[in-house]
Amino acid sequence: MVRETVRDPNQGLLSTRAGEEKDERPIEMRIEASRGELFSMAYDKLVIGVGAYSRTYGIPGVKENAFFLKDVQDARKIRNKLLSCFETAALPTTPVALKKQLLNFAIVGGEPTGIEFSGELQDIVREDMTKLYPGLIEHVRITVYDVADKILPMFDETLAKYAAEHCIKEGVNVKTSHRIRGLKRGFPKVNGSGNLHDDVKASGFTLSLQNGEESEVGCGLAVWSTGLMSNPFVDKALSPSFTAPASCVRMLNDINPSPEVRTEHGRHE
Repeated sequence: MVRETVRDPNQGLLSTRAGEEKDERPIEMRIEASRGELFSMAYDKLVIGVGAYSRTYGIPGVKENAFFLKDVQDARKIRNKLLSCFETAALPTTPVALKKQLLNFAIVGGEPTGIEFSGELQDIVREDMTKLYPGLIEHVRITVYDVADKILPMFDETLAKYAAEHCIKEGVNVKTSHRIRGLKRGFPKVNGSGNLHDDVKASGFTLSLQNGEESEVGCGLAVWSTGLMSNPFVDKALSPSFTAPASCVRMLNDINPSPEVRTEHGRHE
């Protein structure tokens, strides 16, 4: 898409018709102009850079209620929500049971980004929040949930085990083999909170978990870090015969590389 500093009537929605063999080129790109006219533009190669979205797997409530780790705006939202949780928990009218739920921070996704974020969150609590809210630190709980049977499954077994042990040592709980079924606004029922203001009750979230049996966990912050998905534009605008670059990557060696190595050494054919 083109940023419209000055509107051009020839700019519009891009779509493609691809799949022809090389000797059948030029492939045509049709541009639907704002005034309704169509014209064709020949090209040799098409580069698609429309960004990506956080993957939610269609789990109810995640898109609406979870916090993501994608850009600066997401970081600001997480920071503001974290401060809000501590401020609400510090109110003299907040019962202890609700303090524990407000200060329970859930991170869904045991891959590198989720694990790194859990460590950064623990550092903020230990180095900053301890000074501001010393009486609340005992209620803070940081938990990483993952559907796999271990965190960092793409790494060597020794490294993954070390990371899990280090998380536990630093006070981060790791719960594997936990499938998330939903995320909704509002806490589960808390004893003694019947007279609490509705705004406080609605300030948190409820994770629906499955680990053998269904259960619900209240949390003040739910950060979703389960990877990215392609922009829906790709599915809507491109021909089914178009092959995405990700499926055309061939490794130039036989090693089992990290994602960074795949990015640097993959070749599109």
